[in-house]
Amino acid sequence: MFTMKTLLVALLVGLLQAAGVDGATRVDAKRHLLQRLEELGGPPIVPSVRPGVCPSGTSWGLDLRLSSRGRQVFDSQITVESDPVEQEIVDITGSFVKDIEDDTGGQPSVYPNQALYAVLQEMGDNRDKANDIKIEIKIFLDENSQAFPGYFVQYLVEDDIRPRRPTAIVDGRDGRVVMKWNSLSTLCPDAQGVGGNEKVGRRVFDGEQFPCLEVTKDGEECVLENRWVKVVNMDGSKLYNITNAMKYDCHMANDSINGAYSPALDAFFIGTRIVKMFSEWFNITVIKDNKLILRVHYGINYTNAFWNGANCTFGDSMGFLFPFVAPDTVGHEVGHALIEQHSGLLWYQEPGAINEAFADITGEVIEHYISGHDWMVGMDIVRGGTLSGVPRLPARQSDVLASDVHLQERVCELMKSVYDLGQNGGIYKEVFEHVGIQVCETEDHVVGLRNNQTYRNLHVSNTTRPVFTFGLPGEWTAKFWVKASSQKGDVHITVSNQTWLQAYDPDTPGILVEGLGSVSYTVTNRKLYHVTITLSSDSADLWDDVVLEAGYLCLAAQPNKPWLL
Repeated sequence: MFTMKTLLVALLVGLLQAAGVDGATRVDAKRHLLQRLEELGGPPIVPSVRPGVCPSGTSWGLDLRLSSRGRQVFDSQITVESDPVEQEIVDITGSFVKDIEDDTGGQPSVYPNQALYAVLQEMGDNRDKANDIKIEIKIFLDENSQAFPGYFVQYLVEDDIRPRRPTAIVDGRDGRVVMKWNSLSTLCPDAQGVGGNEKVGRRVFDGEQFPCLEVTKDGEECVLENRWVKVVNMDGSKLYNITNAMKYDCHMANDSINGAYSPALDAFFIGTRIVKMFSEWFNITVIKDNKLILRVHYGINYTNAFWNGANCTFGDSMGFLFPFVAPDTVGHEVGHALIEQHSGLLWYQEPGAINEAFADITGEVIEHYISGHDWMVGMDIVRGGTLSGVPRLPARQSDVLASDVHLQERVCELMKSVYDLGQNGGIYKEVFEHVGIQVCETEDHVVGLRNNQTYRNLHVSNTTRPVFTFGLPGEWTAKFWVKASSQKGDVHITVSNQTWLQAYDPDTPGILVEGLGSVSYTVTNRKLYHVTITLSSDSADLWDDVVLEAGYLCLAAQPNKPWLL
């Protein structure tokens, strides 16, 4: 069974640039990388290993946290992905700070307790009410990219007014509080409100029914803008130069219209959740180098929503429709924005069909992320019934057929992503072929095992079933064996002479041997040059500690015989 995250990641195909180590000498990629980074003039690096990302184990995570004079550099981390067996670097992400030692010589002139009292004074708190105190010395960067030693200070205040968790950064050189905020996000002391409409009911943003609104304060007003999104109130206009974020009384917005209690608060809440979801699941921003802009109350009774290349816009509608600010409809338009920003997939002919499908799926995923999905597009904004997803127009049949090479390439990349996730490729193949799209040959993407080589930290469950190919010496093969183990239970092994896509089809003959933990097979077919190995389990929980090894034995050398009898 697919999770919503799996369904979306199968369509959000990323491109990784592979980079091998220098020279022909085999070296430890991790150790090699550490040496190269430190040669650039950076501070010492503290590695911490995390499990591989792909179920097949092809990516191995190595988190590198920068430190200087034993102090961690705040918000500076590099993540390296590499093949655990071949030790080749696959991808590198993160930020790296050069020559940091030149800025951070000497010790801080401010002691930890002095830093704490500076924050208490800044926040207007008493020491006796501060609990769960945390003071950590770190290296920070100021607005001029100048490094300085400082303190990360945090404590909890639970009084009769409201709970708070003041957090601040204190400059260790002079004791100034250079940054401060409240880290307690489970209550709404400053900004509340109600969204929803007459059909779905009231969405109360109070930290209990729905999460709080993470707004920006401007005196006694709340601004619908944060580091993720900005909501603009068009107030019935269609002018393009209206760009200021909407403000409202922090206790209740007053933009109710057409049966909706506050389209602006709904858009702000949903938009923030969408951007956070993509950040948490995929580590990407919807809009590159900028925040997502959502415009509400567009035009008079405007019955539609759209992405215009710069922002998502929503009308208030009329008649049998509520304003277009439900989770799935907002998610749909944001899906278009993300596709345009990150994939280059145009809304045109065949690519447009994939674009529209991704937008629909994004809408259902964000609906599930917020409150559970109903698999019905636009249900929340229709006064009875649902929105129709795609017009059934015969004149547009060419938009969904696979005559274009670009669509074929996208489908091919999607199938590779399905394999990387350990999912059943046969399901996707059947769906595409049902609408006349032939999937590409993906066997070159399947991970090949080496003889007597051990592969660790593979991911297996009853739905995550990684597949591997194992080469044999053909006519010289006597037998082969496969072993797979986990501390959490028995791993099921299936070996066949079919391809990855065929191996998932229970009606396809070709299974050579299967069993739990260990299998072996005596080869009689002298033309058997490779087999496909599939791992699975009976557990719905993902096992991330699976160890796999495969090997073969060759026939004994034949005695020499005379050419002539």
